[in-house]
Amino acid sequence: MATTFILVPGSWHTTTHMAPLVKALGQHNYPARTVQLATVGLKSPRPAFADNVEVIFQAVRQELQSGNDVCLVAHSYGGIGTAEALNRLVTDPEVAASKGKLIRTVFIAAFRLPPHVPIDVRSQALVDMTPGFSVDDDGMLYIANAGQVFFNDLPPDAAQHWVDALEPVYDPGIEGVITSESWLKTPVSALLCKQDQSIPPAVQEAWWQDVPHEWIDAAHTPYVSQPDRVAEILIRAAAM
Repeated sequence: MATTFILVPGSWHTTTHMAPLVKALGQHNYPARTVQLATVGLKSPRPAFADNVEVIFQAVRQELQSGNDVCLVAHSYGGIGTAEALNRLVTDPEVAASKGKLIRTVFIAAFRLPPHVPIDVRSQALVDMTPGFSVDDDGMLYIANAGQVFFNDLPPDAAQHWVDALEPVYDPGIEGVITSESWLKTPVSALLCKQDQSIPPAVQEAWWQDVPHEWIDAAHTPYVSQPDRVAEILIRAAAM
């Protein structure tokens, strides 16, 4: 049975940023599709956390109902919506009856929250953790020095190309929470980034030490700088 990789980039990141990884997986004959967060990119009506969960949930369910196994991959803030989408998937009767199976979720330099704890984008802790992070009066999120924060393992010119592809992000709202830890009953692993200047490596280790994990010597967005290496890691994880 075919395994499809469903890729969920983090805030500001888009399908453009995942394109190198889609190509790398394709070179190993694995189909891949990117599900961009609903809160990324200007749109109306204003999206919220629930919309992020919905687009991930629907993408995975559709693939499973088509008879394909799925390896779900979530990056950065995409990890929170993915965890809640997993909570829905494990209780959905149509998913349970599907021929395809969710074989693993891999979290890449991803946020992780306990149940019922909202992510407050205006908290001083988040501002202190991520240099250049700010929120304006309209609830739009910004990174002042995205090249250094996300792509510091690339030459400046190459980093700027990916900075230019970033899109605006809406504050997802504090009403969005992970409702339970049922998602941890599914196969889960993590890829942590040694050069990350968005989520410090020590924080990543603290968040993900209780699941199988490995490190890559890369910045926050390793699928841009090392897509072939990330593809190899994901393929190996899918076979665990």
